[in-house]
Amino acid sequence: MVKKAIFVFDDNGTIDNPSDDRYRGILSREQDPDPRNEGPLKLWDENGEEIIEGAFCIEKDKNGYLWFGTENGVIVQYNPGQIFETERPVFSRIKVPRNDGSGLADYLLEGIRITAIAVDGANRKYFGTEGNGIYLISEDGTQTIEHFNTGNSPIPSNNLFNIDIDESNGEVFFATDKGLISYRGAAVEGEKTFSNVYVYPNPVRPEHEGPITITGLIDRTNVKITDTSGNLVYETISLGGNAFWNGKNLYGEKVKSGIYIIFLASPDGSQNESAKVAIIR
Repeated sequence: MVKKAIFVFDDNGTIDNPSDDRYRGILSREQDPDPRNEGPLKLWDENGEEIIEGAFCIEKDKNGYLWFGTENGVIVQYNPGQIFETERPVFSRIKVPRNDGSGLADYLLEGIRITAIAVDGANRKYFGTEGNGIYLISEDGTQTIEHFNTGNSPIPSNNLFNIDIDESNGEVFFATDKGLISYRGAAVEGEKTFSNVYVYPNPVRPEHEGPITITGLIDRTNVKITDTSGNLVYETISLGGNAFWNGKNLYGEKVKSGIYIIFLASPDGSQNESAKVAIIR
């Protein structure tokens, strides 16, 4: 019987010198007496108990956390640096509140086999599954943003093999057992500066029905939109390098024709920029 496991290898920054390598995997030091073996590594919880055996896929997010797809949902390693320093490093399951008044919660995608993971420009996670399609989950794993399956989307199958993202434009590619399909995601990789900011469409003509896109942003840019009198009409936080405005004010009403000023600030406030967009009704 083939056992599932995870394996971690560290070449200590000297790939040509195997003598200072170290690793952890399925075998104990007794089973594998190689001096480089730092002991077994399993998916342990806070009590030192094994959660589940091995994983099908792994992905590192923008915070440096490791997300594991298993046969029973998702497990996260929040401190990969402890792998060689702690005898039983903790792997966590995310609790998702039911929000039904019961005060209860379920583990993220519990009971679902996760076969593919990808992280988008806003640090959100796409999870491909066996038999349950695709889930887009919030950065912290507590909210389901989208759930695509053959019943509500064009994907050819609910069985996913792989997911990959073109960071330049946010296009997400899904490989299934019945072919490949792509989807234009909302998030792209954030920029380092505001030097490439632009707004489209601009001007926004009466026939335009979709969102107004502000792109070229730093990840998590604070976006405030005002009229020429300085009245705030909209504010949001960018998804990676993109932010979106539906052309409505804070009360959900379509704004009038005119010029609107878009004020941009990086998360720490160290960089600022502005842009303009014309609305024609």
